[in-house]
Amino acid sequence: MALLSNLCSLLLVTALVTQAFSAECPEQCYDKAGNLCARSVYLSIFTLNDDNADSTALPYLTIELNGGTEIKTVRLYDLPGNQFEIAKGDLWEFEVDDFEFSEPCVSTAAITHVTIKPDTSDGDGIYIKDVFTWVRSGAASEMLTADYDINAWLDGDTPESAIDLSKV
Repeated sequence: MALLSNLCSLLLVTALVTQAFSAECPEQCYDKAGNLCARSVYLSIFTLNDDNADSTALPYLTIELNGGTEIKTVRLYDLPGNQFEIAKGDLWEFEVDDFEFSEPCVSTAAITHVTIKPDTSDGDGIYIKDVFTWVRSGAASEMLTADYDINAWLDGDTPESAIDLSKV
């Protein structure tokens, strides 16, 4: 059953990442070394089918560049309807500008760490199953992290419950 659930999560995210666009990616989508130069960041979180897996708390997404020379955080925004319901996936989209990086576009080679941090002002927690992040520039997209079966609490009562995501 877990394998089927992971496969469904992967298929959904793969479909989102590889969604067809009619326009070709212009040259400015890539840096001089040929790495994708991200202009949008996407985050998808799936919760477990367990009691209390849901939450009203909105965590933070942190991206670290070049081994910590620049670290920026954005708070997840409230989605229409209810996010973080039991056994459900949610999707957020951010522009790179939302992170206020020093550059308008961020090379995927510069992204060294991605973390989800809890809202410590809200004691509510989220029981997270899977998390995926990817970036896009024009018609090009690239998966940053893919973490299956995390099965961990992201809890505002426990700031150290931040979840470090594995870069692919």
